[in-house]
Amino acid sequence: MAYRKALDLLSDEEAFPIRYARELLLTKRVSDETFAVARDRFGDQGVVDLTATVGYYSMMACLLNALEIVPGAELPQLPSL
Repeated sequence: MAYRKALDLLSDEEAFPIRYARELLLTKRVSDETFAVARDRFGDQGVVDLTATVGYYSMMACLLNALEIVPGAELPQLPSL
């Protein structure tokens, strides 16, 4: 993950899903502690939704990178997360 902003300016409510996604993508799993916090905050369905969303965006990033699809010049270039 070449681009990783500090989460200091975010509330814990805003930062937690980002920490969850980073942990999942970096380690290919989430710790029992992280999973328990996610389950407490979002419930079972929310954890499934969050995990599926992280997986979907990761898959899309892989697809776009493999096919070398880049935004047109008229679109702003966003940093990779």
